[in-house]
Amino acid sequence: LQNDPFFGVRIAAAESLGKIHTDEAFEALRDGRRQADARVRLAVVRAITRYRNQDSMDLLSDILETEKNPAILSVVISQFGKYSGNTSRRAINRFLRSDSFRNELADAAVQAIRGQADPSFRKPLMAVLKQRERDFTSRGFSSGLSTLARISQDRTNRTEVREFVLGYLYHP
Repeated sequence: LQNDPFFGVRIAAAESLGKIHTDEAFEALRDGRRQADARVRLAVVRAITRYRNQDSMDLLSDILETEKNPAILSVVISQFGKYSGNTSRRAINRFLRSDSFRNELADAAVQAIRGQADPSFRKPLMAVLKQRERDFTSRGFSSGLSTLARISQDRTNRTEVREFVLGYLYHP
């Protein structure tokens, strides 16, 4: 993972370490997260997401603060749907309102909201969908509406969400 000159070998090493799923493999991934090649960093981050513990959450939070590549950030953000707590909530809210090419980071935040299935994201998600409709791709916007409906399904009074979603029924 660290020294092979061919990026494909380093990617395969990262994928294998993710499948091994031991403490030693996690440490090797932790050391490998600062690869110069973005393709390898992406493979390392995907391998780290296979670990679901506090150490991986802390490492993903660190990557979120230091990484600049939006494709890698999208993977990290979408994984916050697997974790509850203030750290993931702040990250999701931050990137839900972020600006990026084709709204890629906000789409990842919507995926995380769907993963958490937390109805407290209802109002922020509705506000972002309403204010920034044109920033989303049609697929991203429909995913946002679907996520909004999903996280609101257990509410006793769903009128506000129902009217919001129905407002887009005949929308192009």
